[in-house]
Amino acid sequence: MAIEFYDPRLDSENRQLGLYTPLLGLDDGYVYGMATRGGAGGCYMNSDCGMIFRMDREGNVERLHRFSGADGFYGRDHGHLIEGSDGALYGTTLFGGADDRGVVFRITSAGSYTVLHEFKGGGDEGQPIGSLVEHSDGYLYGTTNFGPNICDSHPEGSVRCGTIYRVSKDGEYQVVHAFGRDSDPMAATKPNGTLVEGPDGALYGTARGGKLDCRDINAQDGSECGTIFRYDPKAGFETVYHFGDPQTQGTMPRGPLIVASDGYMYGTTPFGASVACRTLGCGTVYKFSTDGRVEFIHRFILDDNGELDHTLGYTPGEHLVEGADGYLYGATVSGGFYRTSDNGTIFRLSKTGEHDVLHSFGPHDTSTLRRPVSGLMRAPDGGLWGTFDAGDNIIFRVQEPSS
Repeated sequence: MAIEFYDPRLDSENRQLGLYTPLLGLDDGYVYGMATRGGAGGCYMNSDCGMIFRMDREGNVERLHRFSGADGFYGRDHGHLIEGSDGALYGTTLFGGADDRGVVFRITSAGSYTVLHEFKGGGDEGQPIGSLVEHSDGYLYGTTNFGPNICDSHPEGSVRCGTIYRVSKDGEYQVVHAFGRDSDPMAATKPNGTLVEGPDGALYGTARGGKLDCRDINAQDGSECGTIFRYDPKAGFETVYHFGDPQTQGTMPRGPLIVASDGYMYGTTPFGASVACRTLGCGTVYKFSTDGRVEFIHRFILDDNGELDHTLGYTPGEHLVEGADGYLYGATVSGGFYRTSDNGTIFRLSKTGEHDVLHSFGPHDTSTLRRPVSGLMRAPDGGLWGTFDAGDNIIFRVQEPSS
């Protein structure tokens, strides 16, 4: 598989961008993203506030907006840009704004930037995580770290349960659900971020909390096994699935679900199913239906005969994509052919679990390469784009194989 690597720089300053999250490819041929460098100075500990940019296929970078802190601070956030039905781009920052609790913003491809909402903090809201999703009702929905309810208490402070919020494209904001455990100690809490609209019109997401403790299952200092939840704007909130024993199934989901052409939703777990590569397992890809059923269609590091094979890759990145050929594409953080570098793979997976490694990252690619933690995003031309961990400046692109 042919793979292209980019090391984009700001032309006038020749500075690396600082990339942590997926890119967005549009019909205009550009990919759009956010970076930790290229903004104004003076954010947290006098750091760079970050920027919004776009890049062409030749690797030329154009800065669309320089965050100032007052209008947002992109500091290694987990969210990426989305395209709205009006053609504008929408996103969030974890920090920045008047109270440094984050913002929701709109930006056009020409760089016209507007803050739609500033989070005020306190017990009710703050620190948006993940990306926005535009629902068929026209609102943008997202999740936050902060919320009115406390989930865990530690000597260093309390962990809030989070919220689901919605915001209109003219800035009307509302918290529609506050996560908590008052009525159900097993309820989903501490959302991972991005929601997706399911085939039934409800919003689905994954969460870290759910009070089935993976630490108790295999006697190590772990955490809750995670959950899938549903929020219906008409019917309300429901926890629909609890992840369990990491020795038999996937556990601790981190990334969003995707809705595939077969009507099912698919996602990844970085842990579970095989304990060969770590105590909590090597990760899975799972299929989820709106009635709450989950099927683990692939267990990483196991070959067709159930034998261990590190060259197949393990620990999948957060984002899967569906190709025009109906296959699922993604990346693993670890494993691959080059055991000495252990930089991960790009893989293709059928919906029945047939797995192929398309590329193993290694020293033949680039000496600065790390691991593709964020997974893949698909551009309209069939290009699969990804970035690497630790703020590396490398962007990669592979062309989706022809069916």
